[in-house]
Amino acid sequence: MNIKKTTTSAHVVVPIREISKDLDRTIIEIEKNNRKLKELEKSKESLREQFFALADEYIRISGTTETQVIDIKCASRAEAESYVEENHPGWMIAQFRRFEDQIVIEEDPSQMKFTWTTEDGYQINRTTAVIGTKFDFDKLKDFDLELFEQIVESKMVYELNEKKAQQMIEVHPEILPVLQESTKLGKIQLRMSSPKKVNNE
Repeated sequence: MNIKKTTTSAHVVVPIREISKDLDRTIIEIEKNNRKLKELEKSKESLREQFFALADEYIRISGTTETQVIDIKCASRAEAESYVEENHPGWMIAQFRRFEDQIVIEEDPSQMKFTWTTEDGYQINRTTAVIGTKFDFDKLKDFDLELFEQIVESKMVYELNEKKAQQMIEVHPEILPVLQESTKLGKIQLRMSSPKKVNNE
């Protein structure tokens, strides 16, 4: 067994020691700042929840919500609520008129936009966004096939099954160069982890 020995000259040891001390000091400062940031994030989240609750109450008391009457036949309130959730996000049932085939919906204060300006001129906004919208293609196709064919495009999506590819390489190693040529590697991104205390046990 050959063991390689490395020697470090004295003029290198001193700078390394200084850099090591600077690294220790820097990491300790980063850890302190991370703890402060976590505390600030918790405080910010608590204040955010408080602001939202106050905004909801202000909207309720000020009476700025709007209502709509919708003609729809629903067998139960649960069915009506499901309909409102899917078709009128941000609204809630105010009245369920089963025998009139109607529901009255009202804006949900907790889902409304809100702007507040302080006496000192600071302004804060609560914005809203509808996310996760899905389109029922089957419903459109059943309703109007001609319209469906005019406005809907079919697209094929490819996805590499890495497990099957690996199995194929093991059986047919000659395909490896082809797969390598077809693979485009992403760019390297540098990241820094949060310092954590390591037990010496």
